[in-house]
Amino acid sequence: MITTITHWTQQKLDQIMDIWFSSNKQAHPFIKVGYWQCRWKEVREAIPRSHVLAWTKGDNIIAFLGL
Repeated sequence: MITTITHWTQQKLDQIMDIWFSSNKQAHPFIKVGYWQCRWKEVREAIPRSHVLAWTKGDNIIAFLGL
């Protein structure tokens, strides 16, 4: 199911950040992992202020799109 995240919980934010980090490492192997690690806090603060669509399976977020 695809839904808009309107109520953020620690669990949802943790799942989004795990997807964000692992997908960036996979999609950009030519960028050092430290680059993504340095931006972790900035992105974690920005995500809940963004419009986020999430593909969920039960309570698990499988993928997301942030605008």
